[in-house]
Amino acid sequence: MHNGGDLHFGADGYLYLGLGDAGNPYVYNANSQDLHRFHGKMLRIDVDRKQDTLEYAIPADNPFFGSPDSLVRQEIYAYGFRQPWRWSFDPLDGSLILADVGDWVQEEVDIVQKGRNYGWSIAEGNTCFNRTDEFTPLALCDTTGLAPPIAVLDHVPISSQPTASITGGYVFRRNPASRFYGTYFFGDWVTRKLYALSQGVISEVGTAPDQMSAFGTDSAGNIYLVGYNNGVIYRLDHPDLQSAVMPSRPVSKAKELSRRGGKWWFDAKTFPGLEEFRIVDLQGRTRLFLHRDLLFGGCEAALPSGIYLVTGLGKDRGQAFTLLLK
Repeated sequence: MHNGGDLHFGADGYLYLGLGDAGNPYVYNANSQDLHRFHGKMLRIDVDRKQDTLEYAIPADNPFFGSPDSLVRQEIYAYGFRQPWRWSFDPLDGSLILADVGDWVQEEVDIVQKGRNYGWSIAEGNTCFNRTDEFTPLALCDTTGLAPPIAVLDHVPISSQPTASITGGYVFRRNPASRFYGTYFFGDWVTRKLYALSQGVISEVGTAPDQMSAFGTDSAGNIYLVGYNNGVIYRLDHPDLQSAVMPSRPVSKAKELSRRGGKWWFDAKTFPGLEEFRIVDLQGRTRLFLHRDLLFGGCEAALPSGIYLVTGLGKDRGQAFTLLLK
């Protein structure tokens, strides 16, 4: 079943939710083109207000707000998706970049804009979907009003890659001097291949150590990927991405500390291999920074219990891991 995957707050403060078409991959359905359903849509809601019987409000500039058709779901921001598996906003210009999992012919990458129709199940990528023979696209179909993808990945030959599945990533904005600046990184879950999309051209740039279930980024602009089978988070090589893309070793796994007398103790023994590190809360705020002297001398810190992100530097590489204070 295609249930979607991802939700993010936009710069406008609204919550965006990408939902799949809820269809059996072997049975045709038109949910994504039906504006009376949430399936196959990007939704946008205001979680800071309530509206009528809803626990949220619908932004007045949503494309179908105030529709004369009372059955139209006014939460819809864009539609025509099959299975939007991971998407993100470009931190520079706010573009919403989405990876939509294809059927048997193409995977696609879309720039999602308000009110637009991204084609499924009329089209799959930039081909015309054939509901009676999904392996063989139609020669022609009515694509009037459909937004084309900005890039596609072909399953060629189809028989050797029948279940390829795109995993959306992030635009790299860490270092303006890098040749990868402005490049969108994403992957293929089945083949573990890592791709870079720049100016409409897709390049294969590496193979991940594990199948990629998701990508992420930190406040510094580094890009990470999540290994599906081993649960390890990997970082795309060193921060400027000037040379090799994939690291030879994963970043550290999650670390857990217990409170001692109301505070936590941090030192080099607790975090071996690090010469400095920063603890950031889930709102992106730095709560503690330990440079070399403090780390090797040790210090106490009174932080609220919870989950934090730690980014640090060692002699030979950076590390990033989650920290649980309980």
